[in-house]
Amino acid sequence: RLSSKDPSSWTNEEVCTWMENALKPEKLPTATLKTYTDAVRNHCLRGEHLSLLTSTDLAESLGIVPLGHRLTILKARDRLQGTQQQSLEEVHEGVRDAAQHSAAAAVA
Repeated sequence: RLSSKDPSSWTNEEVCTWMENALKPEKLPTATLKTYTDAVRNHCLRGEHLSLLTSTDLAESLGIVPLGHRLTILKARDRLQGTQQQSLEEVHEGVRDAAQHSAAAAVA
């Protein structure tokens, strides 16, 4: 199970769980999925590494050769980062709105 904390702070096991969930639509054989998650474990990948992963890394270092599997992982990673970016933008927007509200209240 994944925690709700920032994905960049995920442990190696949380990244493995995320990858398993990301690849569910592919309906991979259990042995294939285990091979992929074992590679993530063996390479000590943590949440902070997700944004750095490339298709080449997945193929050459992790042994995830099928392009479709790599694209699924990268798409899930991008969605994850998009969610993070959206959350940050919402926080910044809230801070900006609060500052504008405070400034308007000070003038009135």
